[in-house]
Amino acid sequence: MKRWHKRSIIIIAMGMVGVAALGLRPAMVPPTAKAITKAPHAETPLPAHYVTGGMKVTYRWELTEPPPHTVLRGAAGENVFGMVKPAQWEITIQAKDGKLTADYTTPILHAKNNTHSTATQYHAYFGAPVKYYLPSGYASLKYYLYLQCQSTLTPPFWQTAQCTTAVQLLCIDVAQGTVDLVPPPAIREDATCRIIRSGPTPDLPARFCGTEREQAVQHLLYDFADTARTPSGSRFRKFVQQAETAVQQYTAADLPWPQCWGDAAAEATRANTLIDATVRELRHHNYYGSAALKEFMDSPTFARIFGNTTEQEQDANPIDVFGTGTEGIIFEEIQDSHFAENEKNLQNH
Repeated sequence: MKRWHKRSIIIIAMGMVGVAALGLRPAMVPPTAKAITKAPHAETPLPAHYVTGGMKVTYRWELTEPPPHTVLRGAAGENVFGMVKPAQWEITIQAKDGKLTADYTTPILHAKNNTHSTATQYHAYFGAPVKYYLPSGYASLKYYLYLQCQSTLTPPFWQTAQCTTAVQLLCIDVAQGTVDLVPPPAIREDATCRIIRSGPTPDLPARFCGTEREQAVQHLLYDFADTARTPSGSRFRKFVQQAETAVQQYTAADLPWPQCWGDAAAEATRANTLIDATVRELRHHNYYGSAALKEFMDSPTFARIFGNTTEQEQDANPIDVFGTGTEGIIFEEIQDSHFAENEKNLQNH
């Protein structure tokens, strides 16, 4: 073989090695993970003298097994979180020293395929608090914590990188010590956005729990107590429509109340007791002058949800209002002066 032939073969071989090494570069780059803010921390102030009960909750989000209400955004058919090994994102929520805080980890995601690399970013932030009314008649605050994890997976040999963003929204009631994973508002599903409908139940001190019917009763109880204070607004009209739909969907037409609720009969009985304080107040104030509110409370739909509501001489025990699991909480009535109204959030939630 001639000398120039040998040199050509060596050059070609070296070029092939270089191209292969460059193509496999993602396999040589270690995965990364970081918070997009200076520190993995979020906080928002609490009203002065707000009773927190020393709330501290640690939420562990299994990124590869998203629970219901998780929103996934990315190119059609892609889900980076299905291409990585199991990983857990830990968020610690605490009420202390006049602040509600969220401190979180930034776990590294390792691709199942060793030739792929990942780069992950985490973000958590609080939205504006929202004032709402409880079945007991007391006012409270809802805080919303937005959680976002975005991971980009880079395959070898110049294949197109894939990126998926997972979003969750936690609704926090500090006074009660409850945390619920709720659907983010105004989300429209399409080819690049989908909402997880089924999956593991998150380990949270949730207000809304139990079977689907039991949760339906719980939502109707709290939503009515809150929206009935402004019966002339669109939120109340929307609630009435939701209530009628829920009664048609979840109750048996041939059974009396509360048996019509099936496995949620006990929850319906509990709702009948808890809604009493709200019912008495609405009647005392002549339904706030709303014919629509009085009509709904006299309707078969209302009776199918709450049964026969009667006035009692004494208020319900505040501890009973919130069910089991919150007996150690100290309750305090929150005055209107402690709240900054956020009408936009009230409409969304």
